[in-house]
Amino acid sequence: MHAQAVAVAGVFVLLALPVSAYEVALQLQYFARPRLQLRVVRILWMVPVYALNSWFALKYKGRERERERERRKERREMREKRQRKEREREGSLT
Repeated sequence: MHAQAVAVAGVFVLLALPVSAYEVALQLQYFARPRLQLRVVRILWMVPVYALNSWFALKYKGRERERERERRKERREMREKRQRKEREREGSLT
C-alpha cells in the first residue's frame, strides 16, 4: 500500500514540476509589473518545493517506520532474553 502511495504521489510531483516551471517562466518572460510578479513567482515556487518535500517525506517515512519496528523487535527479544536468564538464576537458587 505504501509503495502505491509513493508511486501515485511521484506521478503528481512529476506533473506539477513542469507546469510550475512553465508558469514561473511565463511570469519572468512577460515582466511588466515587477512588484506584483515577483510575489506571484514566490507563490508559484511553493508548488514544486511543497510537492518534493511531501514526496520525500512520504517515501522516507516508510523506511523510518521499518527501522522503528526492527528496533522494537530487538528490544523485545533482549527483554525476553534477560527475563529468561533471571528465571534460570532464580530456578538454580532454589
